[in-house]
Amino acid sequence: NLDIKSVRPVQVSLIPYIGTNWKVSGSATNRFSLNILAGYSGGLDGVEIGGLLNMTRNVASGVQIGGLANYVEGNSDGVQIGGLVNFVKGNIDGVQIGGLVNYSREATKAVQIAGLVNYGKGRFDGVRVAGLVNFSNDSAHGVQIAGLFNIGNRHTGGFQLAGLVNYARVLSGVQLGFINVASRVERGTPVGFFSYVSNGYHLFELSANEIFYANLSFKSGTKAFYNIFQVGIGDNLKFHGAYGIGTCVQVSRKMAINFESTAGFVLHPTDTVYHGLKLKVIPMGEYRFAKRFALFSGPSWNFFLWSKGEPSATSRGLSPYDFYFKSTENASIQMWIGGVAGIRL
Repeated sequence: NLDIKSVRPVQVSLIPYIGTNWKVSGSATNRFSLNILAGYSGGLDGVEIGGLLNMTRNVASGVQIGGLANYVEGNSDGVQIGGLVNFVKGNIDGVQIGGLVNYSREATKAVQIAGLVNYGKGRFDGVRVAGLVNFSNDSAHGVQIAGLFNIGNRHTGGFQLAGLVNYARVLSGVQLGFINVASRVERGTPVGFFSYVSNGYHLFELSANEIFYANLSFKSGTKAFYNIFQVGIGDNLKFHGAYGIGTCVQVSRKMAINFESTAGFVLHPTDTVYHGLKLKVIPMGEYRFAKRFALFSGPSWNFFLWSKGEPSATSRGLSPYDFYFKSTENASIQMWIGGVAGIRL
């Protein structure tokens, strides 16, 4: 004669089945539930507080606060706060705050905040914040912020921000992280120190300019935003290394325009560093004469700053000519107009 849909206004328990609901604990839905250590209920439609653990057999609607964990076999609709873990096997619509981990197995429309990991097997829509990792096994849309990693195994839309790595199998949004990786970008772009997109913009480049006659560059990212890594050598074995960013505007099937900016350093054969900052801004045109080969050239604006007392390539700095030179008690500045030309592979 048990009514499995019974609703109890108040329930108090010490551990599962040791409380006011006794053996019907797993069948009753509670309006207010207080579990001194742990409790097990058929459902929640209100507020539940557990010293250690709250377990719900069906739907939890309202607020659950567990000293260690909240466990729901059905859907969760409301707010879950777990000292360590929130675990939901059904759908989530609300807020999850877990000291260590939030886990959702089905569709999630929520704000999830975890000290370490947010893990979702189903579709996610909302905001995720994790101290270490946000992991989405299905498509994810919204905002994901992680101290180290954001991982999306399927379609990822919205915004990913990670202290170290963002990964999306298919990206439709913005990635902001030290390293960004995507198999395919539908729209949007990754922005970071290094980005790699399988169907994106990545090539090698051989070039020469007025100071360094042989340069090798690697560029990776998307046409909207890519990273540049460059090394080169000039006369008297002067060596330089540079890092930069750029963007490419496709004018036609064979013509494109690039805008790039790099910052680098220069070394002398005696390993003496030319102190300060070497900046270069380059607009250039590209002509693709074959599927995998293109010629490019353009002017460059150059800025070089070095400390007094350090050797320089000439008496006036790095370039034998310039349009601006200023020397103070501690440092010197030199600016000149140069050019670059080369081939892209």
